[in-house]
Amino acid sequence: MSMIARQHIVVLGTFLLAMLLYVDRVCISTAKGPITADLKLSDTEFGWALSAFALGYALCQTPTGMLADRFGPRLVLAIVVIVWSIFTGLSGAVTGLTALLIVRFLFGAGEAGAFPGMARAIYSWIPMRERGLAQGVNFSGGRLGAAFALPLVAMMVVHSGSGCPLVSGRNGRTARPIRKNEHMVTPA
Repeated sequence: MSMIARQHIVVLGTFLLAMLLYVDRVCISTAKGPITADLKLSDTEFGWALSAFALGYALCQTPTGMLADRFGPRLVLAIVVIVWSIFTGLSGAVTGLTALLIVRFLFGAGEAGAFPGMARAIYSWIPMRERGLAQGVNFSGGRLGAAFALPLVAMMVVHSGSGCPLVSGRNGRTARPIRKNEHMVTPA
């Protein structure tokens, strides 16, 4: 594979990763109604959950950038995607505010290495004269992810009566354990 082809793969990969980062962020906001109803959260408590993500993200962005410098972007970005995927799934398994705060904090911490890792990949694999363009494409991925995700996720919430598949559990609702003498009813 030629160097030019590899560079295109790096730029395309970071663009798609940036898009997915913002899809995640839009999902929870769009699915606020079903999540707050299922977990019986107030608006303030839901705001805490959003802030828990931001706090984990802010606290871990610099250390994960250091890890990308030390161990390389390939390893760090692979770990970021794995951790972020785990906590995406766990978001649908929470049963209350405390669990939601913990999962959202760890979700943010896991996702924090994405942009530092992408920046390191561009620094390492893209020639200096093309880095501005690569970063511009990368950043536009995040904005396009947010722009397209909002209407798509809102449509999924309306049509499925659930939340976002990235934060939903059983029957599309926020997951919770079935209590004794309770039967799972599948909506028609």
